[in-house]
Amino acid sequence: MTLLAPAPSPHTTSARAGRTEAPAVGAPRTGALPTDAPRTGTSSAGSRRASSAPAGTDLIGGRRTAPRLHVDRLDLPPDVVEARPESESQIVAAAREAHVVRLRHSAAVPSDGALARVIALVEEELAAAGRRRAEVRLTLELQVAVVADAASVARKRTELSHLDALSGLSWSPSATWVVTTAERLVDDVLAAAEHLDVDDVLLIPLGARAAAAIR
Repeated sequence: MTLLAPAPSPHTTSARAGRTEAPAVGAPRTGALPTDAPRTGTSSAGSRRASSAPAGTDLIGGRRTAPRLHVDRLDLPPDVVEARPESESQIVAAAREAHVVRLRHSAAVPSDGALARVIALVEEELAAAGRRRAEVRLTLELQVAVVADAASVARKRTELSHLDALSGLSWSPSATWVVTTAERLVDDVLAAAEHLDVDDVLLIPLGARAAAAIR
């Protein structure tokens, strides 16, 4: 699998301390296969209860907790090595060196299915490097748009789809966004991430309404 043309060096940087993270959320993962379905903000996920258990902690029956939620940036110690790989060679380097690997959708990784394959490759390279999966935190960057009510979700999704079509891009960025209401924000974010083996979700609010709802 080729994500992009191999780059000469990994995108590894020293993480800077950011905002205080959102409370950990303790919904168990379902173990379902990845899906490429667009995010509509109308998932059937039930209400999630907050939990103090770290993401990835084994629970009864071997289930794992939901990822922790963060806003805008991760709150990490300054000596933590953070990577955002965009090619296979950078994934190999990140698996050897990074403490945090940030993942996002892009033209090369345009769907959840493609992102799940990237995550699988990261885990394979971690094993090849002699590292345990628990030694690295995988972080999903997720853009979030918040609308006034449930009836506005479909309208907003259609509007964004039209804008994607007019942009001339080879993929549809908005298909990977979470479009939801303030009331369903946490449930829909967790539903978007539950099929992906990630430890953290970094929420990137789109617009003032989303920023206000997240904070």
